[in-house]
Amino acid sequence: MSQIKALRGRAFSRELAGACIWIVVGLYFLIFSYQIREPLTLNKFDPGPSLLPKIMGVLLICGGVYAATKTIATRDCKRDDRNSRGSRLLAATVFFYIFLLPVLGFHIATAIFGVFSMVILSVGPGKSLICTLAIVALIHFVFVNLFAIPLPGFMGS
Repeated sequence: MSQIKALRGRAFSRELAGACIWIVVGLYFLIFSYQIREPLTLNKFDPGPSLLPKIMGVLLICGGVYAATKTIATRDCKRDDRNSRGSRLLAATVFFYIFLLPVLGFHIATAIFGVFSMVILSVGPGKSLICTLAIVALIHFVFVNLFAIPLPGFMGS
């Protein structure tokens, strides 16, 4: 009986840790978005470049709080460990993407992130590679060719 309680306690702490990771990442986006300076030439209705990280931070915090609340509310219920494992792997993939983006550049880091995240979500490797390459090409075309906005990395300029 004590082994079952210990296993449930470990599963509970793992799921709660996964939710806390999303909250920490959301706080990271939210706190450091205030360091993004807005150019002086913007009009008063332009939200500036810090709006997107602020929105992302708030959404990640809300998702983490929701996941933590759901974990605490369903503590005694039977869990599907496969879903929590996939969630942890996806969170780790997002962290590696954030850290690899400045090092490898947008194109390579996004391709690696797209393939790994789709494989985690049970998409076949061939289909995930094709979809990821299409997404990277579309983003490259829109930002680099249409808007002349360089993306991080050697292919962005």
